[in-house]
Amino acid sequence: MASAFHLVFLLCLSSGLLVSGSVSVKQFDIIMLKTSCPSGWTRYGQRCFFVDTRHLTMAEAELSCISHGGNLASIHSSWENLCIRHLIYQTCRAYVTAWIGLFDAIQEGKWMWTDGSRVAYTSWGSGEPNNVGHGGEHCTEINWGGSHYWNDIPCHFRKPFVCARKL
Repeated sequence: MASAFHLVFLLCLSSGLLVSGSVSVKQFDIIMLKTSCPSGWTRYGQRCFFVDTRHLTMAEAELSCISHGGNLASIHSSWENLCIRHLIYQTCRAYVTAWIGLFDAIQEGKWMWTDGSRVAYTSWGSGEPNNVGHGGEHCTEINWGGSHYWNDIPCHFRKPFVCARKL
């Protein structure tokens, strides 16, 4: 909480709120809203993440994330991959496989994030994606083999999932 206060203080200082006199409770609440995540969500960088332990298909999981103001998580660096794995472990007490928002259902081999962001980082396991499932493997799970790797799997499987939303 102390680090959040320091961040708010710096934001107030940079926006001129502290220089001009005092910060009202309302202004402080607005600043805090923009720098914190909803209850149950965890902040990493400029996004909030949530692990849902219900076992849903990827489509059901994406709709659930959308209903909470986000999408299935997109991952843009090894640091984010590590953070999301840690969050799954904290929530599930194991490195269980879980949906992330990467899919190639529109065009085989053209991987896209459900949030529309650019695919610049991947962490595929050896030989993945391999599309060996019956009817194709168009969706992605994290923690494949209990490791930091990703695996393509059929979208109708039921798994826990990770949602992400912007601050």
